[in-house]
Amino acid sequence: MKPKRIALVGCGGLGHEIAAGIKAGQAGNYTLCGIYTDQPKLTAACSETFGCAAYLTSEMMFLDKPDLMIEAAGAAALKELLEPAVKNQVDVIPLSVGVFSHRAYMDHIRQMAETHGTHVYLPSGAVGGFDLMEAAALDRELSVSIHTEKPPQALADAPCLAGRILPDHETQLVFSGNAVEAIEVFPQNVNVAVAVGLATVGADNLSVTVAANPDLHSNRHTIDLKGEFGHARIQISAAPSSNVHSSKLAAHSVISLLKRLDSWICFM
Repeated sequence: MKPKRIALVGCGGLGHEIAAGIKAGQAGNYTLCGIYTDQPKLTAACSETFGCAAYLTSEMMFLDKPDLMIEAAGAAALKELLEPAVKNQVDVIPLSVGVFSHRAYMDHIRQMAETHGTHVYLPSGAVGGFDLMEAAALDRELSVSIHTEKPPQALADAPCLAGRILPDHETQLVFSGNAVEAIEVFPQNVNVAVAVGLATVGADNLSVTVAANPDLHSNRHTIDLKGEFGHARIQISAAPSSNVHSSKLAAHSVISLLKRLDSWICFM
């Protein structure tokens, strides 16, 4: 069977790991047809490394007619490219799931995707258990919360913490609110919270707390669900990738998702 063609947007730490997995055949029957970034030199270097096209513009990428576009470049890039991808019937796997925190935007993209016969596949990122979460969400009454702990250096450049010195000897709570509010002040740190909200009670109803924990060397997420089904707690300590804001598991989740989409029998 002819391999499906993937265009990769972004080739930093996460993008590089995803490209390497596709190139090694870990994802299944796919080929990396090209890479697009906002840095021409980086685009050229990565395309040479992985033996694919260097897209200098988004127009070049869509003219090449990929089957899938993977976004690993941040929320601004996704917002710029998502609608053109959907209109061009290019399926999308976005890592910047936080852009879907607002219901109106999510509904807009859903309607566009239905109109154009395009799919947007949300990867699990740095957490898991979405099958359980979506099943629990069938309850009429469900309460969900996520508590995220990160080493202080992983939060240091968050806009809401600019100029604030985080203690290096004790855990400090730095945010409490819902997922919509959280992604506004931590645009690189809480995509997982928005994903959990989308799978359960909605981003605006998900309780989110974020803490700086100097004892940690990895990012820890604790998700609690309580409802008629019972109580579930999911806790994951995810080792960071070369990008301190994210985790190795985020890149692996994209490869795993591709593998499931390519398989005749798979866990969903």
